[in-house]
Amino acid sequence: MEELRTEGFAVVKFLSSPHKNIRDAMVEMILNNGINHHEDLKEVLICYLRLNTNEYHDMNINLFQRCTLI
Repeated sequence: MEELRTEGFAVVKFLSSPHKNIRDAMVEMILNNGINHHEDLKEVLICYLRLNTNEYHDMNINLFQRCTLI
């Protein structure tokens, strides 16, 4: 997970379908990095909450729960 913190960067995007785009990006990040431990998954959620404005926080939490089957 350390690699995500040091190699990642934010990209500002205006999305026509934020729900789908964020879900797809979240799933891609989890799968491509082999993230499956609770603490690492928690870091992914924290990352999304920090990178997105407050208006998307509820959606991010809901998508995270659905993506990780929590």
